[in-house]
Amino acid sequence: MFNPKHILVPVAVAAPDDIAIAQNLVDTATDVARQTGAAMTIAYIEPLAIPTMPLDIGMMPPNAMEAMSSLRAANTAAAKKNLHDLLERAKKAGVRADARIAEATTGVGESIVHVADDAKCDLIIVSSHGRKGVSRLLLGSVAERTAHLSTVPVLLIHAG
Repeated sequence: MFNPKHILVPVAVAAPDDIAIAQNLVDTATDVARQTGAAMTIAYIEPLAIPTMPLDIGMMPPNAMEAMSSLRAANTAAAKKNLHDLLERAKKAGVRADARIAEATTGVGESIVHVADDAKCDLIIVSSHGRKGVSRLLLGSVAERTAHLSTVPVLLIHAG
């Protein structure tokens, strides 16, 4: 029987729509952690700071870079608050837990695997939105990419 010692729980917490999904995921991971005595790391992977497409600075409206920077700062502040709330939720349930924010240096799936390696996690519990068709083609599947790249078991929890 597999008995994890340290569980990574990557969450999306910057947008209000993601909070209920993150709470469900943390609750599920908390149940697993309590049953196995595992510690838990809740992680938010911040998207790349630099747009992935080349920008023509001359075509951008004045102050656009400042506006993008302000938006990113606001998203980061919201993510920190929401991540703290999720951490407290896990601790109140009696689980040894910590939280971290990591900036994606490549893709989010790759960054999740890097955080799992760095934290010496032996299980990743991640939420899958179950996208199909064009939205999956355009947005990809972070959960699928994480499972493909991970060297430790990945438990996929359906978000819906």
